[in-house]
Amino acid sequence: MTTLPVWKGTSNTLKAGFTDDLYMSLPKGVGPKLKVAMEARQPLTAPVALGQTVGVLRLTLNGSAVAEFPLQALEEVPQAGILGRAWDSIRLWFR
Repeated sequence: MTTLPVWKGTSNTLKAGFTDDLYMSLPKGVGPKLKVAMEARQPLTAPVALGQTVGVLRLTLNGSAVAEFPLQALEEVPQAGILGRAWDSIRLWFR
């Protein structure tokens, strides 16, 4: 589970992870060589629905992709009011 920044929402952060357990079989001794990278869609803007795909978890071995799993929103983030959205829009210009 990770926390991602959210723009133009009632909350500034979003918990993201997996709704189900993930399983993968690997040959013996390969586990330590496996590299894990999480790529989140940025900027992530509200509204964000529960279960919405907000990124991907990539597993690579020796530079080649082994598996990809969708990173999902574990909570909802409704859209902020007009002042909150305007403030975040201004902040995004300077980001």
